[in-house]
Amino acid sequence: MTWKPKYGLHVLTILAVMGSGLVVATDNSSDEVSTGSSRVPAAKVAQGAKKPNVEVVDVPEGTDNVQEDVRILLLRSYIPADGRMAIDADPPEIVVHQTNVRNGRQRSTTLPDCPARVTSVKLWTDFFNDDDSDTVEELFSDMARELGPNPGSIRRLQTPFPYCSWWARINTSVYESRDYDRSTEPAQSGMNIFLPDSSATYWAVPFNASQEPDRRGWALDRVEIKGEFQEQLFMSHVIYGADMDFYYYENPDGVVCASYNTDYQIEPDAGSVNPWQDASTAYDDTYTLELALEPQGTECSGGGPGEHMTQGTNFNVLPLSRTDAGYGPATNDRLTTSRDMMHSSFFGVEASDGVSRANNGCYFIGGDANPCPPAGLFAAPTDRAQNSVWSNPVAGYLASAIVPGPEEVYVYRGKAPRVPRGASPVPWADDGLADYDMRYYSLCVDKKIWPFPAEDANWSCVNGSFGSGVYDPDTNPDGLTGLNLDDDGYWTVIVSTADLSNSDQVKDAKVLRVEAGVPVAFIMRHMVVQDSFTTSVPSTTRDGAWPTAYDQLGDYYPVSTLVCNLGQFESRGWTDGGCFVPAVEGG
Repeated sequence: MTWKPKYGLHVLTILAVMGSGLVVATDNSSDEVSTGSSRVPAAKVAQGAKKPNVEVVDVPEGTDNVQEDVRILLLRSYIPADGRMAIDADPPEIVVHQTNVRNGRQRSTTLPDCPARVTSVKLWTDFFNDDDSDTVEELFSDMARELGPNPGSIRRLQTPFPYCSWWARINTSVYESRDYDRSTEPAQSGMNIFLPDSSATYWAVPFNASQEPDRRGWALDRVEIKGEFQEQLFMSHVIYGADMDFYYYENPDGVVCASYNTDYQIEPDAGSVNPWQDASTAYDDTYTLELALEPQGTECSGGGPGEHMTQGTNFNVLPLSRTDAGYGPATNDRLTTSRDMMHSSFFGVEASDGVSRANNGCYFIGGDANPCPPAGLFAAPTDRAQNSVWSNPVAGYLASAIVPGPEEVYVYRGKAPRVPRGASPVPWADDGLADYDMRYYSLCVDKKIWPFPAEDANWSCVNGSFGSGVYDPDTNPDGLTGLNLDDDGYWTVIVSTADLSNSDQVKDAKVLRVEAGVPVAFIMRHMVVQDSFTTSVPSTTRDGAWPTAYDQLGDYYPVSTLVCNLGQFESRGWTDGGCFVPAVEGG
């Protein structure tokens, strides 16, 4: 498909606006003049002409707890047919609606697309450790400097925070070949953080939920997201707090609203078709979401797992509400700060000479694991561990931890759930689909070291839906790898520190390459599962114990092996009783 520059402004227009200090906004008051395609206050036109390089920024007063004001919207896109860079050319539009508390005037500001994305991993993660900032704007000020051609240029737009749309694109880099020395430049770059799935792109933009007016009296009313459905396997929108957890909000009517939605739940704009509701190839059809400060009645997103099932009925409305007005899915076991979660509770101590490989698995899934999973065995992390690091509310995760040695080979096998094949939307429902058990599943290797990047760029994951494993700019632009299945519907994945690219023993298995001595977080995802498919990861008890996951998942559990060295693997292979010797038998 062809992506048209339908939303936002061209980069040259953005730069011209930044140079003049103009506001890209509409306002129902009369003290504005038109300048080109933008309507701006006359005083600001004159001011911009005289002092084009002077920052004039509305500074909010802030609240007592800036961390509770932070909201981050994450747009997930899994397996876009034309590749993730096609979406980069035409991202969803963000419109900020405000009211002036002094005079009652209203204005709506369409944020331009950011001329640049935040690419600094350090800047994107530093705000978790910021205890000094008084406002959300101050908290994100260092990142904002990366969004324009020079420091301060974005803020000179004088658009309301977040100034421009979609600050970051989080994804693995894409290489044309498996150059393990990384001596070549990637075909696509990415900000590789927070346990990414290489089949996905995560678009992020921060918001301020304080509801406090700025010094000129402008206060946030709501935010609109206007986008196209696009040809892709999966899409969702999730709002997270500063603790990187999604949340639930109870409004004054006693209705509990969820801070997320999933593609098939979104109602299309008038005259458009949602291809996850009704079969359609009009992928440029549109939708509009509202991020509401105080959703009324049942006019908010619903759903949610188990005891957190919510009453909302309008999935196009997400609560942009402060944390202290709601509650999260792990209410009774909340983490006190994001720093605690990031550097202790979730991943625990780093692997070292004092922590054995087997025991290191305990730290990964939660210190209360009993019994402790041996290295390579999967367990369902506890709620406290799983609901963090921007976890997907409609996914479940199994996790295993290993610290592989030089030239070691691990073999895993499991039964594959039935999922759509390809990179196009499929009409979906909560249950009753005869052909599918779930939308998507994958196995990924990430480094268990802050900020938890993928191990091997675009070859860090294998999935059940799409990808030849060979980069092709036309047919596989993100270099994805799909799993092969045997006649009984089982997949085989090899995790190795050795280069097996020329090994005949790999056969139809898929290889995930890891680095010797580096702690590995091996993660299996099950996503958007049918209600009737109960042998799934989201249905597994989250107790951090491998016997529970093994018993409940049955054939769908990723069974691990005895560890082979490279010589053993080359002589024995993994089939017919070779290196694949199940480490778990009979529960």
